[in-house]
Amino acid sequence: MGVYYTHYLIPLDNSFRPEPERIAALIDALTGARFIPRPQAGGGPTYFLDDWGREAAERSTPAAPEPPKPWWKRIFASSAPARTNLLDLVNIHRPFAIPLTEESLAALADRAVTVGWTIEYLFAKGLAYPFEQSPSRDDPPNYRLLIEASEDFRTETIDHYDETGAIDPHCRCGEDLSYMRAPFEDLAIRRLCPSCGASFEPREKLVTFTNGATGESEVIHGGICYRFAVVVDCGKSVPPAIEDGKEGKLSRRFLDTCSEALGVELYELGSYS
Repeated sequence: MGVYYTHYLIPLDNSFRPEPERIAALIDALTGARFIPRPQAGGGPTYFLDDWGREAAERSTPAAPEPPKPWWKRIFASSAPARTNLLDLVNIHRPFAIPLTEESLAALADRAVTVGWTIEYLFAKGLAYPFEQSPSRDDPPNYRLLIEASEDFRTETIDHYDETGAIDPHCRCGEDLSYMRAPFEDLAIRRLCPSCGASFEPREKLVTFTNGATGESEVIHGGICYRFAVVVDCGKSVPPAIEDGKEGKLSRRFLDTCSEALGVELYELGSYS
């Protein structure tokens, strides 16, 4: 067992979700800055939609009626019906075409989408590491760089060990706006309250952030709650600064690349699990 680390780059306006064309500009900028590989270099991105359940329903067909069973099978055979895993009915991760096609742009406009690049052999591919402190060439990290966009808010606790850093999902009227997103039961928060119609405002919520590397705590607005984010899913390939007991920070070049392409201010936070 070890630490799993994920780093989030979130718009200062947590409710911001860019148009597909703006996300396309971000992908171009990250490619030009060598944070993600060019399409011909291999390691192409994939995308995942939250509407997998709808596709699974479309692909599942009623089973043909079985012929009558002999009396002895009706008595001794198990009565438990066979269960179908809906995740087996769909290809959850689909290739994401670059240059962008109509399908790619449609995916970026979907209710919720995640586009991801698996980064391996960082130095061999001539890619730039997104964090300030460079990793050792003898032990290059493996990680996933994700672009997430959603109609509702996605949210994470900052420290899964003690559940600190979770944002309060209640509306001003008291309605609990949280629900679980399929298929992996991720927590989401409705953008609009079904009871009073008010918009959920993460910036109004104060969240205690405890840095897992330094142990220092501070109170911040919004926490890890967003409709759009650039995410570095490090898994167990924890950034070198954190291994040294320091705060993990994205490089200024990575921050500027994302901020300039999106045209908004961003803030960063890490999550430990």
